Amino acid sequence: MTFNLLNLKVICLFGALLSVSPNADASSISDRLTDYCQGEGISICLRGVLALKCAAYHRSEPFSKSLRECESTASDMMTLLEIDPEPAKQGETNQLVFKTRLSRVMAEPGIEHYLTGVTEGAKQAIQSETRFKLWDYTLSAVQGNRFRALERIAVLFQDTDPNSIVFDYARIRGMKVSPRLKSIWQDAVDSVGIKRLQANKGEAIVFIRTYPAVDTEFLNAGFYHFYFTAYLTSRLQALGHDAQAAIFLPFLLNALYEFFELPRTSLLGDAKPFSEKRYHYKLTDLYGGYVGPLWWMSQTTGIKPFPVFSRELSANPSLTMHRLSQKFFESPASFNSLNPGVNP
Repeated sequence: MTFNLLNLKVICLFGALLSVSPNADASSISDRLTDYCQGEGISICLRGVLALKCAAYHRSEPFSKSLRECESTASDMMTLLEIDPEPAKQGETNQLVFKTRLSRVMAEPGIEHYLTGVTEGAKQAIQSETRFKLWDYTLSAVQGNRFRALERIAVLFQDTDPNSIVFDYARIRGMKVSPRLKSIWQDAVDSVGIKRLQANKGEAIVFIRTYPAVDTEFLNAGFYHFYFTAYLTSRLQALGHDAQAAIFLPFLLNALYEFFELPRTSLLGDAKPFSEKRYHYKLTDLYGGYVGPLWWMSQTTGIKPFPVFSRELSANPSLTMHRLSQKFFESPASFNSLNPGVNP
């Protein structure tokens, strides 16, 4: 696949939105682009922003083979990984990302028992003031199959809003779930985010250990980055791709987030290091998207030990990922033979 009409359409779209009259402020431009990319244009935007990043890393060789490979990867990944998002409704920001996979997981035997166990585990943890380890519980529920464990958490708890995923799924035409299972699912989703305030101190105690042995101050409770990217990386590994997937996937899912949420970014650039406290949450939010794939690959391949990478990334996320992204985009050879027909 060469630089195709889809990529041309994306660049023309961004150009039209960004080349407005001098009287339009940056906020209105960003709002217009955000509305489109969070709605009907989400798939095009995910492909397009990454295609533009490919171009940015190949400025010195605009017609090279590696650039064409990079663009091809950006487009084919959406099909290969079954990223089929449901467009957000007006005024909403949360979205279902894996509609097809969600239907399959919800129909699995034993899913009701699994979801009930999540809720009960959270309740018992609060009563005994211990920790309920979601990853360990899920791994046990699928007889130690790490791929299936990643899929369950990434797909069932994919949204950051604990009330959104169940509601959104139920309202999509053709997506059926019984009232009983819907209630059990909602209880489990709510339980995952349970916190309890310490008496008289106002300090939150978290009784759910959401991540597998990587609880750190740099990770928040959102599943949509860590487990999303770890799960998708595991799918690429199952298809025979190498550890470069751990570098590629965070850029696929974080490209739009970086552009809209982090300061001093551009469509053709990267977030620069910053220290403002008001951006600390956004940075830790983004950080999980890089940690998830590297944690998974450190369990299954011989790449740099995860703790070493974790320290480097937490010290300077922007610089670390900039270096890694340059390395990947200069040589995306591991993705030359994508096969959208394979479905692990």
